[in-house]
Amino acid sequence: MKLFMIICAIVFSIITSYLAFKDFLRIEDAIEVERYVKTYCADRRKLPSLREVSNKFEFFKKENGWYYFLNFSSNEVSIQYPMNLPLPGAPGRMKLSEFAPVIYANSIRIACP
Repeated sequence: MKLFMIICAIVFSIITSYLAFKDFLRIEDAIEVERYVKTYCADRRKLPSLREVSNKFEFFKKENGWYYFLNFSSNEVSIQYPMNLPLPGAPGRMKLSEFAPVIYANSIRIACP
């Protein structure tokens, strides 16, 4: 029984470490996308289209869990990217699942004056 608990703890640690590593890489990507959108807005006084963001960043696809929602009435964009763990420094707000107590994404809102 003791050996089983040790094995479970090791497996849990490995899985958590893997998820944290993937999330840290996504955080870097999210910061890069956020910086691009803010710079684009400052330079052109408008928000980039989904096509422009997708062309700039090859990982920015629905299949990868990245979403880009433009709100033309308020000149605002919401960028959603997948996350697994509540890591500090991740831009945006955590989105929690309605069905299970898990984080499935972070959402960044950017307004362009």
